[in-house]
Amino acid sequence: MVTNGIISGDSTTSVRVTLMNSADPEKPAASTSTDTTTTTTTDEGEKPDTSVEPTVSHISIKLDTALNFAKNKANLIDGEILYYIDKGKLVVYYNGSFHKIGTDDSGSGGSGISLDDLYAADLEYLVFTNGNKNYKVKVLSDGNFVIREWDATITKAGNVNSTWGVYVNPLLNINSIYCGGAGSEECLCSHNFVELANSSESDVNLNGLFLLYTDGSVASSGDTGYAWKVLPLKGVIKAGSTFLIRGAQCNTPKASFINVDNYDMEWYDGTSLITFK
Repeated sequence: MVTNGIISGDSTTSVRVTLMNSADPEKPAASTSTDTTTTTTTDEGEKPDTSVEPTVSHISIKLDTALNFAKNKANLIDGEILYYIDKGKLVVYYNGSFHKIGTDDSGSGGSGISLDDLYAADLEYLVFTNGNKNYKVKVLSDGNFVIREWDATITKAGNVNSTWGVYVNPLLNINSIYCGGAGSEECLCSHNFVELANSSESDVNLNGLFLLYTDGSVASSGDTGYAWKVLPLKGVIKAGSTFLIRGAQCNTPKASFINVDNYDMEWYDGTSLITFK
């Protein structure tokens, strides 16, 4: 067999393993020479011969996807040149990171997750912006994209704006929620629940208000909006008090850390109590 070049392989090929398996270290013999080190100089204008005789006709580099390289960093060494076959880009591996050849990796564009780590991550959704509005992009189980406008603003009790209406002015807010789902012995609470709170100094009448919940599912495959479950609220929250709405049982009172046996309302989804996922 005639060797015309060096074949590097893919992300599973490890030069570390090859070197360690072929290593046969020997202790150097003790030097008996007493000669002092001398420096050889050349005459002015004379240059040393730096020509190199080629030993192979070509050298290849490792070829694989960006994700496979990210998963197999243990098989790489600093200075290796790699080619992303899924992106058509050359990179150099150094100090645990992949640096694109011909691009500025100085970090002037800001810090954050690397592209390779992003591909290896299991993300639920991504948020993009056009400079004016933010949009959440999510991939459904059937492979279709869903894009919705997204606002990350969080309204806190005490952050009152008169334009929000009378029901925000009394500082009515969701104080806590427990999502136990269908239940297991690991659930801390005996029931799913949502708790409202009145942070004001006045009683709040809940009649005419509604509480909405969605588990993120859609009514049909062609629907672009979530399917919502609606609970008409009834009753009054006293000033500085809370109002607990209980859902389905998710653990036994004996096995749970908190037994939700005191409540103001129950939320039914049809004929069964609701579960929060």
